[in-house]
Amino acid sequence: MRRLGLALVCGLLAALVVAQPAAAKVPYFTVELQPAVPVPGAAATVVVRTFADSARTVPTEFAGLTTFPRLFCAYPPGAKATRPGSCTGGVWIDVQRSAADTLTGMVVFPSAGTWTLISFPEVVGAIGPGYPDRISVPVGVRGLRAVHHTIGHNIPGPSALVMFVAVGSFVVLAVAGVASNRRRTAEKTP
Repeated sequence: MRRLGLALVCGLLAALVVAQPAAAKVPYFTVELQPAVPVPGAAATVVVRTFADSARTVPTEFAGLTTFPRLFCAYPPGAKATRPGSCTGGVWIDVQRSAADTLTGMVVFPSAGTWTLISFPEVVGAIGPGYPDRISVPVGVRGLRAVHHTIGHNIPGPSALVMFVAVGSFVVLAVAGVASNRRRTAEKTP
C-alpha cells in the first residue's frame, strides 16, 4: 500500500512540474539583437518588445515586472541547447523594462560562431505557441542580416500531453508492480 501511495504522490508531483509554464502569463514578444551581428567579447543589447496579440500588431505593457531574470540562456556553438537547462557553459540573459512595451538586457558572447538563445530556459516542456524559442545568433560572422524572430521560429519541446502520458505510464507501471509483488507475497504465505 505504501508503494502505491508513493507512486501516486510521485505522479501528482510530476504532473504539477509539467504544468504549462509561466510563458502563458507573459505577453507575446519579439527578440532583436543590437548590433545584429554581435562582436565576440563586446556587449550586445537584447531588445524584447511585448505585444497583446500573436500577430504582434498591438504593443502592450508587461505589467508587474521591472526585471525579468533569466529570460534567455545563450548556448555557445556546439553546446546542447535544451530546456529545462541549467545554462551550463552558456550565458544567462536578464532583461529590464526600458519602456512600457520594451525590455532590454546586455550580453557578451565570449567567442565567435552561431550561438543559440533559448527563451524560458528553466521551464519544463514546451513554452507554447507564440513565443520565440531557439534563436540562432551569428556572432562575429560577417554578411548576415539582423536577427529578429517571431512565432515562425518557435521549435517546441515535448508537449504537456506527452509528459502527462509519460507520468500516467509511470503510475500504471507502479500499480502493476505493487499488484505483482502482492501476488508473489500471497503465493509464498501458507
